[in-house]
Amino acid sequence: MMNEKLNVLFDSLFENIVGQADAKRKLKFYMGGYAASRKAPYFMLCGAKGQGKTTLAKELGNGYCLFNSSDEPVVDATTGKPVAKAFLEINASAIKSVSSLINGLIIPYVQDKDVTVFIDEAHELKDDVTNALLTILAPGADNTQYTLEEYTCDFDHKRQSFIFATSESQKVFSPLMDRMTRIDLTDYTSEEMAGIIRKHSYGIKYDPIALDDIVTVLRANARSAAKTAFDIKIYLQTSMNLTLDNWKDLKNILGIKPLGLNATEINVLRYLKENSSGTSLTRLSAKTGFSKEALQKDFELWLMKHNLMTIETSGRHITSLGIIYLKELDKSTVIP
Repeated sequence: MMNEKLNVLFDSLFENIVGQADAKRKLKFYMGGYAASRKAPYFMLCGAKGQGKTTLAKELGNGYCLFNSSDEPVVDATTGKPVAKAFLEINASAIKSVSSLINGLIIPYVQDKDVTVFIDEAHELKDDVTNALLTILAPGADNTQYTLEEYTCDFDHKRQSFIFATSESQKVFSPLMDRMTRIDLTDYTSEEMAGIIRKHSYGIKYDPIALDDIVTVLRANARSAAKTAFDIKIYLQTSMNLTLDNWKDLKNILGIKPLGLNATEINVLRYLKENSSGTSLTRLSAKTGFSKEALQKDFELWLMKHNLMTIETSGRHITSLGIIYLKELDKSTVIP
């Protein structure tokens, strides 16, 4: 039977995180296994940038509690709550080589320690680093070893837990992904986005119409919601009420466009409108100054999601909704 303190801990895990119900449910399930065996799967959190991967990873780290020699959770004498392992966060791009992994990360911060290691943007791992991790993260093993230049690192997977995250899961080396328990994050609903805004601006009262409009410019992005809540607090200063007029003024100050479109996306629409017969990606890249990959990944997806542009055999085209969008934008000096 699960220790009562762990039961309370896991019941409350993720309760302050808005949205991602499916991901949270799966992670809480696996934490039950951690309570029983002191081991958890190697997790790979997959989702777009700003979707909450780091927040989930840190909260998951709070569930990886320390155990004493009697396999009882170590409890903080002041709070009465189980004590979490140390949490080590690193971006994969910072791990330049196997030597960097072992000498810069594992030996000083991981080996012989109780720690949760969180490696973000795992698709940026170098090939040799990935191959080393394939040895370190052996499926089902309680203990593994890795030797570099006659120095052998020992890993105790009851003491060391590993979490990975990526915004481009298709780029993760498939044998590494196969070792992971994959947790996919989903888009936030409008209600969830409003909840994130309220969470990060606690105490502020919102005009319902203003809050509905705020949600439309956030691009279903939790990070954007948190930043916007911060901007609102700066704008209001000591006031605790955001009216619709306040929000219109703030949008004008910050240049926030309908649907949250940025200047490049609007320029893309304008160029497509000027070339009604269709525009190639190469031509669009030359016109905007952005690479083809940047246009495809960072700009076109949002425009297509809102049916403002299409990609056809004859090239890229603005849609009728895209034309209406530009007309409405040009009619106003202050964004409605």
